[in-house]
Amino acid sequence: YRGTFPFENPGDLYGDALILGMRVFCAICGAMCVPLVYLTVRTFTDRESSGIFAALLVLFAFKDAKWITIFLFIDSVEAWSFCWWISRMILGTLLACAIGSKWVGLFVVIFIGCLTVSELWEIWGDRTVSLIHIAAHIIARILTLVIWPIALYSAFFALHFRICNHSGAEDSFMSSAFQKTLIGNSLNVQYMPKEVGYGSIVTIRGERCTGGYLHSHLHSFPENIYPHGQQQVTAYQFKDENNFWIVKEASYREDIFDDYTQMNTSKVATLLESGDFLRLEHQLTRTNLHSHNFASFTQSNHFQVTGYGLNGFGDENDIWMIELVTESKDPYISPITNKFKLLHAPNGDPICALSCSVAKPLPEWGFSQLEVTCNPDLNSSSALWRFEWHENNRLPSMPTDDINLSFWEYFLELHFIMAEVNNALLPDEDEEQSLPWQWPLNLRGQRFTSWQEEDTRVYLLGNPIVFLLNAFGIIIFLLSLATVMLANKRGVKELVILTFRMFNFDSYFDWELSLNFQEQGLMFKWCSGTTFLGILVVISFVIWGFSKFNCLSYGMTGPLQELRPLMWLSAWEIAY
Repeated sequence: YRGTFPFENPGDLYGDALILGMRVFCAICGAMCVPLVYLTVRTFTDRESSGIFAALLVLFAFKDAKWITIFLFIDSVEAWSFCWWISRMILGTLLACAIGSKWVGLFVVIFIGCLTVSELWEIWGDRTVSLIHIAAHIIARILTLVIWPIALYSAFFALHFRICNHSGAEDSFMSSAFQKTLIGNSLNVQYMPKEVGYGSIVTIRGERCTGGYLHSHLHSFPENIYPHGQQQVTAYQFKDENNFWIVKEASYREDIFDDYTQMNTSKVATLLESGDFLRLEHQLTRTNLHSHNFASFTQSNHFQVTGYGLNGFGDENDIWMIELVTESKDPYISPITNKFKLLHAPNGDPICALSCSVAKPLPEWGFSQLEVTCNPDLNSSSALWRFEWHENNRLPSMPTDDINLSFWEYFLELHFIMAEVNNALLPDEDEEQSLPWQWPLNLRGQRFTSWQEEDTRVYLLGNPIVFLLNAFGIIIFLLSLATVMLANKRGVKELVILTFRMFNFDSYFDWELSLNFQEQGLMFKWCSGTTFLGILVVISFVIWGFSKFNCLSYGMTGPLQELRPLMWLSAWEIAY
């Protein structure tokens, strides 16, 4: 797969897209789920019928083993022996693969970590084991379950950076220095002046607003928001002509506020220094970056930022002070590498810092872009910005080849951006979201496509019968756990053994359940027959549920009304 097919809608023809490897890999993983569940349950229970029963449940539970592998989306060995070391190295490898596939794999890592701590606790409590051997066990687990997975996980990204080194649609989320290393990116082969000067046309990117550029457009605030006549200033994650600003001195001088293209190009521009007072004029609309003593829309404790003025002229609230944050030998501001703050200083003293609000995007009148505010906390991490690009025909241009990041800078930035982007993913205002407690009960599904009758519609929902059995099993487990704990405290060992036998449901539980309602005398030879009869009844219901909801496995087409019988719960958004 070359990364060219968009995978926009289910049912789209792949054409010449090379997706065979992806499909084969997903199909193999899905097919392996059933035998792996069989082997796992058979190993735990030591009974073949238990393994078959669990495998059939997974086979007909299309939500996981089948549904996810059909569609493509762009998400006891003797200690110290050779086999003992190999098994732990394999476990460490699987931990790296689990979290390397998706961050939800962190729960697997936490689970294994808890088991490891429990195992070490048992070793610690064994008085026959010396302190040297305890230390050796701890070091061995640190090597195989901590250092080795981290090294392997890092190696995944080292390989990723070497292979995926071309520009793509999501470049703008990454820093300017990161983008510069991507083949095909506009910053990859770039000539620009080494420092920013007055008169420079610049683009400014926020460090903590998911790659957003300081942006303005010819749209004012709505009438119900004061001041409704002033222009919106936002953070926009994509390159656009509305991202360009002109750096001008704070004083009103005719040669500064004339059209930039008419400036005297024979005079070398004055370089911008840390501590300078300046104005930023939006190039297309010729309004100034402005703030005043009114609360912002998304952050009530922040001040509002707008575009104000006419043809570059405004008032004292257009004055900002630039403060260099990156350590540097000189006070000049370099593009890409230097981080800085823009402090609102209409009277000379900083009042607030230009910031980007990622808490909540603006409504439709703000085109769902991020709001730019002025934060009274001058040291907020959301107040950091960089010049990504600038042009000034009164300064000499130079290549930017000397700007490079180390592997760990790439690694940490990518992870920080992934976390930031993930936290910024918010549902639509009219979209109903499921809650975690609803998931085990299968109370709500999830749409993955548009929902018109002419579309191929994909809806994520588990087999209702399987989920009902799961809920029933959870209740039985909790009651059994409470029974075991109470019986163990009271010393009733027979009740503990009886409760554990219940979990070998094919040998005891189904038999008891089916015969307790009969008035005849019980005979031990009936156990086997009733056991398999109970399993057969349960599996029959599971298969019936699968056949009734089978359309969910491959996508639904046709009139919505035909699917209304599948809406067992009104929250299942299948037929509307």
